[in-house]
Amino acid sequence: MKLTGKMVAYFIAVVLVASLGFIYIIYEINNIDSITENFKTTDLPRLALSNEIAHNATGQVAAMRGYWISGNEQMLREYKNLRDLNTQAEEELIQKSGTEAAKQLATELRTSNEKYTALIENKILPLLQSGNKEEATRVMMNEVIPATEALQSKISEAKSFRKAAIDQSLDNMQGSVKTARNTSVIVALLQY
Repeated sequence: MKLTGKMVAYFIAVVLVASLGFIYIIYEINNIDSITENFKTTDLPRLALSNEIAHNATGQVAAMRGYWISGNEQMLREYKNLRDLNTQAEEELIQKSGTEAAKQLATELRTSNEKYTALIENKILPLLQSGNKEEATRVMMNEVIPATEALQSKISEAKSFRKAAIDQSLDNMQGSVKTARNTSVIVALLQY
């Protein structure tokens, strides 16, 4: 093969490798875009819901304890308001769950909150409203505190689950960025 033919063949090989490299880089950039969009529209809103549920549950417990101690009706209204907000947030989290494991965890979280709420509304409130604070205290110590601890544990589990999902998205994004960067470096080096 003559020198001209070799130069043309080398030029075509370089253009072909560069083209394939750039196609792969575009693929990885599209992958990064997809991961980022999923992160923005799915992972972060689910984490926000988990945090909202945690905040509301903590507020529910505090408001109920405040009502138990003081008998202040404002505290009872605050408890009921937070209960309703949590019910909505839990339903939304269940509906927005992307996997069966996420849906199951969100359902368990709702069940745990329902157990806590049932104890408060079926035992504690009737006892407090009838003036039987001593029995309410006994029920609070023996039944409500363990239910509260179970609820807080489930909330922590849900937050850890969401954090792991976000970490996975970030790891996927970082992997795609590294691949695109390495591919671009290789393509650039092959052209010389």
